[in-house]
Amino acid sequence: MKEAMIVTFQNAYNYGAILQCFALQEKIKSLDISVSVLNYNNNIIAKIYKNFYIPSKKFPKCIKSFLSNIIYFKRIYTRNKNFKEFIDKNLNLTELMNYEEIKKLNLHDTVLIAGSDQIWNENITNGIDDIYYLNFGKNVKRISYAASIGKTDIRKENKKQVRELLEKFDYLSVREETGKTTLTKLINKKIDVVLDPTLLMTRIEWDKYISKEKKYNEKYILVYMPNDIVIKVASNIAKKYNYKVINISKRKLFGKKEINKCNTNPLDFIQLIRDAECIVTSSFHAIVFSIIYNKNFWVAPPKGVSSRITDLLNNLKLNTRIIKSYDDFIRKNNKSKINFTYANEVLKEERLESLKRLKDNII
Repeated sequence: MKEAMIVTFQNAYNYGAILQCFALQEKIKSLDISVSVLNYNNNIIAKIYKNFYIPSKKFPKCIKSFLSNIIYFKRIYTRNKNFKEFIDKNLNLTELMNYEEIKKLNLHDTVLIAGSDQIWNENITNGIDDIYYLNFGKNVKRISYAASIGKTDIRKENKKQVRELLEKFDYLSVREETGKTTLTKLINKKIDVVLDPTLLMTRIEWDKYISKEKKYNEKYILVYMPNDIVIKVASNIAKKYNYKVINISKRKLFGKKEINKCNTNPLDFIQLIRDAECIVTSSFHAIVFSIIYNKNFWVAPPKGVSSRITDLLNNLKLNTRIIKSYDDFIRKNNKSKINFTYANEVLKEERLESLKRLKDNII
């Protein structure tokens, strides 16, 4: 049986990171291919998801982070525990390996897959980590599936190294048009734009993994990764329709209307989206699952890393749901419901095409 190995952010306690890895693994398994996920921790990624993490040494940010960790330690601990349980149960991980051990791996005739997520974003990996560019193994096939650089350019000092690493690939695909544009300036290779792995699975397929029963009988809106705009918009909708607010954030933000679900596990995250009246977020993957389940949503993209959101919504003609400010939301026809007819048709076609490209380049 042919063997494949996914290289991605497999231990990031983040809904999008874990669910895209799971989806890609399951789709590869459906091709009757033995697939594993490389259990590698980039040092920076590993630190971020510790139970006690202080991101900055600068005063007073370090003090605020320290106090936040103490106040919310129980929620963070439970959340991380739930993620680890999901990963251990659902991902076919290799043994944990460090950089040097991976470089010595004796791999032959294996298809290495640089999976989705922002694995080529030098800001996240603290420079170029060539493990995510599959710079290991002999007599292996190297492909990328929906890899992302997460921004519009690569630092000048890193471009030569990135070009040399990408030259070794047998097939390249990325998640966003902006990523394709950036990389085609570096390398003379065909680059496809394909769907994020979570979109390869239909609503029916995702439903197999989540409970059919609703967790809450009350109507609610779901808030995930709130910024100032998200908080104001969600508060407006909750007040107008007398909805509860389920907030997947360690801080309570919505008073008596809030049900805080900071420690929700990955499958319950999908279920909460499925059963919500509306989703208000700054998250790409919260939007992805809103689209899969045809749920009304509003998104206020984070500054500097919004290309994946805008590219997806432009492609599906859903970009009217992007809000740049609270006033922008008020100006829009914010009572309108989304007509998903066009988006569903486009996704159906692109899902088939993306799966074909994945299959053709693995087998």
